[in-house]
Amino acid sequence: EQVLELRSYLKGVGADISAEALEGNSLGDLRQIIEASKYIWENLNNESELEMTVNSIISLILVLPPTQIQEPVLQFCEAVGKSSTGDKRSFLRVKLLTNLFAGLDEKSSSRADVYLTLIKLAHQSELLHLVVTDLNMVKKWSKQWDISNTKLQNILRSLHDALLDSKTSQSETATKVMIELLGTYTEDNASQAREDAHRCIVT
Repeated sequence: EQVLELRSYLKGVGADISAEALEGNSLGDLRQIIEASKYIWENLNNESELEMTVNSIISLILVLPPTQIQEPVLQFCEAVGKSSTGDKRSFLRVKLLTNLFAGLDEKSSSRADVYLTLIKLAHQSELLHLVVTDLNMVKKWSKQWDISNTKLQNILRSLHDALLDSKTSQSETATKVMIELLGTYTEDNASQAREDAHRCIVT
């Protein structure tokens, strides 16, 4: 019923989507709804209606079994996390991504994808104060998420850059993040650390 309501609503405001649900394919329905939701970010003037619609999509993602959740989360991050320069809805984008992050199981590795999207979006739109950037918390989360070293490095690198560019001048915190990042390298991939080490010297 919620799927049909969303389909009907999105079609009604002009998005390219059928009002009919896919038979026996709830994941396919969700994919199409997330794709169609990109339209309302550009064309819907009513902010509260936009927020309500996207929160409805989040609720559909959160009821998926853990084995099916990764792809819709990544698709959602792409739809909501991309903000153009001067986008007046960046605050709402951060808020809705935060809602998804909070709703996911604390051990879900998909939280890492949402957090990385949040950091990049908040950095770009100068809203870093809305995102948790505490290094100890990020380290605690990364252990819970059980993510690859490469993904952790991506998060720490993005966090470092965001902190460094922050208007509140968080260079000391950024340096701590960079030291943590350099500590993730081993003898096997030490050569990859060279570029990050150079960034550390520059900062």
